[in-house]
Amino acid sequence: QEGLLGNKVTSLLGIMDEGKDSAPSQWPLREDVASTLFSTITGNLIQQKFIAEYDAAPKIGLSMVDSFSSKLKTDTLTGFTALDHPDRKVLEGQDYPHSLSFSDKYVEARDPSKTGEYIAITEETITYDQTNMVIQKAQQIAEAMADFQEFKIIGGMFDAFYVASPAAGVYWPSGSVNDLYATGDGNSNYVTGSSTNLTIANGVTAIQTARNKFADMTDDSIAGKPFTQTPNAILAGDKDADNLNSILNSEFFPASGTNASARNPLKSTRHAYNVFTSPWVDWFRASGTYTKVVAAAWLLGDFKKQYTYKSVFPLQSFLIDGAGQLPSRLKDVIFVFLVREKGDIYALDHRRTVYVKGAA
Repeated sequence: QEGLLGNKVTSLLGIMDEGKDSAPSQWPLREDVASTLFSTITGNLIQQKFIAEYDAAPKIGLSMVDSFSSKLKTDTLTGFTALDHPDRKVLEGQDYPHSLSFSDKYVEARDPSKTGEYIAITEETITYDQTNMVIQKAQQIAEAMADFQEFKIIGGMFDAFYVASPAAGVYWPSGSVNDLYATGDGNSNYVTGSSTNLTIANGVTAIQTARNKFADMTDDSIAGKPFTQTPNAILAGDKDADNLNSILNSEFFPASGTNASARNPLKSTRHAYNVFTSPWVDWFRASGTYTKVVAAAWLLGDFKKQYTYKSVFPLQSFLIDGAGQLPSRLKDVIFVFLVREKGDIYALDHRRTVYVKGAA
C-alpha cells in the first residue's frame, strides 16, 4: 500500500484524496478501479487493526479444548458403548467372536450460535477524517468478539448454560440434552463436601479428592471395568492463581495439628497439571445468573478429550461496498466492514472432567 500511494496516506481522507488527485503517471489505474481501491485499502487497514486486537486479547479457551470445522447444522459424533465378548479368549484357528449387540454411543453437536457486528463507513466519517474513531471501533469489536468466545467456552466447560426445557447445554448424548455434571449415577463427576476449595489450607486435599473421583469411573464395555483416565489440567479463577502456584509447587503443605506440615504429594512429575485461570470463572461464580457455577467451583480433568469446539465458520471479516445500494446511499454509507463468527463448545463424554464445588 505504501509503495503505491506514497507516504502521504495516513488516514481515510488521505486515501480518498490520493485516489482523486493523483495524475495517471502516479496512479496507473482507471477512475472506476481507483474508487474500488479506496474501499479495498481502507478495508485492509481496518482488518489489520481488528485482527491485531483480536490476537492480542487475552484468551485461553481454544487452547484448552479440541476443535473441528463443520458445514452441518447438527453433527453426530459416534463411538460404541459395548461389545458382546471383548474379553473372550480366541484359540488358534478359531474365528473371532462377532458382536451381536453392537450399539452406537454418540453425542450431537447442535447448531452453534452466531455472533457479529459491522462498522458503517459514511461520507461524514471520511470528510471529517475520523480515522482514529473507526480504528478504535474495530479494535473494540475485536476485543468484544474475543471476550464472547471466552464466555461461551469457559461457561460451557462448567455447563453453565444447561436448561432442561427448553433444551440447552453442551452435552447431548443420543440427541438429548443432559446435565453434564450429574450427581445421581455411579459415574458421578461432581465433587461436594468440605475442604474442596483452592485455599492454601485445603488445596492439596481438594485436588487429591477430585483426582480420586476418577478411580470410581467405569467403562461401558465390561461392567465394573475401570475407565482409564489421567487428569492433566485444572481450570479455576484468576483469584486462585497465586494459591494454585503454592499448592502445586510448595515442598510442604499444612497438615492436621498445630503448626504441623507434611511433604506435598502433588510436587512430582506424576501429578503434573496444566493450570488455566480465567477472570470469566470468577465472573460466573459471582454472577448469580448462572447458578451451576457456584462461588468456589473449579474443574479437574483432560479437557481436550472432554470438550470440542464446533466451528461452522471461524472469525471472518468482509468488506461490503454500499455505494451502489439504495438503502445504504440513503444513509450516505460508502461501505460496511462486517465481522462474524459461528461456533460453540460441546462435551464428548462426562467422565473426563470432574466438577468440584469448592466448599470451605
